[in-house]
Amino acid sequence: MTTRKAILAAAVLLACGPVLKGTASAATAQVDFKRFLSTPAGAAGVAAAVAGLGTCDTPINWEYGFDETLGDVSTDVLFLGCTETIDGEDDPFEKSVVAKFMFLDGKPSLVSLQYLP
Repeated sequence: MTTRKAILAAAVLLACGPVLKGTASAATAQVDFKRFLSTPAGAAGVAAAVAGLGTCDTPINWEYGFDETLGDVSTDVLFLGCTETIDGEDDPFEKSVVAKFMFLDGKPSLVSLQYLP
């Protein structure tokens, strides 16, 4: 992804921030999108996670994700989930992505993406 596209993705996500925050469950902390979108590399990581979900029929659920290394939920890990309805299937298909970031000098970089069915 080019820097220009990453910046565009960041701008779209920042503009949608209030909408995205409204989709998170009340039991979880509000995701600090500005922290993840503060650099083109961070924006590209968030965009890759969103693209990894593919088609969604429901709003994206944004939460902080579980970090297996720490054994706890981490503010450096994003969990994105949604539901897709597939033609011919009775039940909707739930899918999610876990995006792990590292922050060097406060600048985010995507470390890994894990796709969960």
